[in-house]
Amino acid sequence: MSRVLILLFIFFTGSLSNPPQLGAQMSEKQIEVLNTYVSYNNEAIHGLLIVHRLLENFNLEINKYADLDSYQINFYSNNDLPKNIFLDEENWFYDISPEEWFQKIQDSRGVLDARIDEKLYAGASLMRDVYTSINQKRFDIENIINSLDLSNKDNLKKVYDELEACVTLYNNFYNAQRRMESVLYTLEGLPEPIYYLLLKRMYGDMRSILSAVRHTPDKNLGSLIARSKKTLEEGTLKPSGNSKKRTQEFHISNIVSQVNKGIAAAEDYRSKKTIPEEYLMYGAQYYAYNADIINKFNRYGSGIVSEINTLLDITETQGLKFTELPHYYKVIYPRVLEAETVETIAPAGLSAIPADIEGRKLIKKNESGIVVTELEINVEIYDHKIQDGDVVSLNFNGAWIVENHKLTKEPHRLKLKLDPSATNFLVLHAINLGQRPPNTMAIRYYVNGKRKQYVMNSDLNASEVIEIKVQ
Repeated sequence: MSRVLILLFIFFTGSLSNPPQLGAQMSEKQIEVLNTYVSYNNEAIHGLLIVHRLLENFNLEINKYADLDSYQINFYSNNDLPKNIFLDEENWFYDISPEEWFQKIQDSRGVLDARIDEKLYAGASLMRDVYTSINQKRFDIENIINSLDLSNKDNLKKVYDELEACVTLYNNFYNAQRRMESVLYTLEGLPEPIYYLLLKRMYGDMRSILSAVRHTPDKNLGSLIARSKKTLEEGTLKPSGNSKKRTQEFHISNIVSQVNKGIAAAEDYRSKKTIPEEYLMYGAQYYAYNADIINKFNRYGSGIVSEINTLLDITETQGLKFTELPHYYKVIYPRVLEAETVETIAPAGLSAIPADIEGRKLIKKNESGIVVTELEINVEIYDHKIQDGDVVSLNFNGAWIVENHKLTKEPHRLKLKLDPSATNFLVLHAINLGQRPPNTMAIRYYVNGKRKQYVMNSDLNASEVIEIKVQ
């Protein structure tokens, strides 16, 4: 079993339906250890941001070899950065680097309850494995760019494949963080004075807005914005005690200001306000989450998380500090790689999936369907296993868009334009059964920059149908 699988097994097994406990009240030392995990998470996210910006630069650089306009967002390269961004031996980016925080975590083993210690350490180790892989990808990608002829489309695609691997890694880090938080923020015995609870509400409101933009654009965003405004109206932050009162007032002012700016940025996104030209290729959702809102939340933009955690230090509040959120990554493809794309507009007027097509019964094996966020999606169809001579036709909303196509490992690209007023569906019609029945075809598509895959199976008696739903 690989190291990552072992860590996943340790981390994800066991129920958290009954939150782990350390007794009636946690000690100061135990809270300090928990906050070491929080600091480790936050500094790792800062490192991920640096690589994220570098990946954007790589993406824009290789687009120059194609036909997509390039707008530089950042102006640094691997040569300007430490070999290991997460160690940073010369302290370019951190007071304490992620690797140093990880060492502190290792040194603190045994202070917490054994079950909690095991789960948190497994989570931190998994996050470390992910960001180590991300750091290595920056060199792998640079090596391909510098060593291969990128005017060759096959070579160019190798770079895009590496960038897509980074999309998965960023998503893996986010999932590992959420799992670690599910342990941290369900613990009992942590002090939560009134002062802390108001900060927690402000934090929670902003985090909910960010999560909504990332996962479910436009859904519930209006109510989340209203809730954040209500928290500001109902709760007034005041200095706690007389210690460093003026310094406290400074950080309180920054917190309130950044929450207001975050609300304004979310409203801009919701009202579809024009975004900066350099982000047009990435889209409004990417810009809102990765640039406009998150910099009012994370430290790199003097966001509220750093300000709140600093305020907790100043007031010597013995509570659990707050975690930042990582960026997500998205790959931008130039038109030269989409030259073979077949653009298809959905036939109008179909309100339901028919019972049969061409005398074959339609079988719906997945009720959830393919869920997307745009009315126009790019899909790739290919043979994902052994290439065994499968020949297929595809029916989209009642119209044949691919006929007698032999599936290979090389993807055949389609651009599907969905009908928002109709039921959109795709049917796999087997022309033969190949050498290994049934006829099997993989569909690859992207949602919010994340690569997804669905496998369809059909035979000569029945055809699988999958519904395409717009979220």
